[in-house]
Amino acid sequence: EASYTGQMRERFLLGKWGAYEGLVFPMFDEQKHCVDQRLMLNTIQRKRDDHVKFTVVEGYDYGIAAPSCYLLGLVDEQRNVFVIDGFYEKEMQIADQAEKIRLIREKHNIPHDNAILADPDLFRRKPGQHGQLSTTIAGQFRDEDIILIRGDNAVIPGITKIRQYLTPQQFHINPF
Repeated sequence: EASYTGQMRERFLLGKWGAYEGLVFPMFDEQKHCVDQRLMLNTIQRKRDDHVKFTVVEGYDYGIAAPSCYLLGLVDEQRNVFVIDGFYEKEMQIADQAEKIRLIREKHNIPHDNAILADPDLFRRKPGQHGQLSTTIAGQFRDEDIILIRGDNAVIPGITKIRQYLTPQQFHINPF
């Protein structure tokens, strides 16, 4: 119960399902959490020039009618997360998505063999034409030389983690 606050508490513990749109992360503030991409990329380059090591984080979720979503992020030694690129598009073929991922990686000098965290459902076989089992979405990406690995599908811990990143910390220095 302690991990549920605000609208999440009202929704999941008290059963109040009123207007909830956009309130999963009420602490999100565009002025605090978004910066001009040019400023962000210049800051990252300056840190790289100072030999700061970054961890590459990539995430992906597949969609047809709902958009597919890919993001590319870097995490520095102070645990600052920089979401530097990605896409959110519907009705894209897997080959086109794989090509777009390759282009984004090339643009940001990301190794082509980096594994992408993905929805675990993408590793399950689904019925194809005439009831036959089709290859998995992850398998189709593997055929395109894009490696997907199963992400953690637990919603509440994921929301909690994002909330931790979005909540300003008194002694954390903003990299900008």
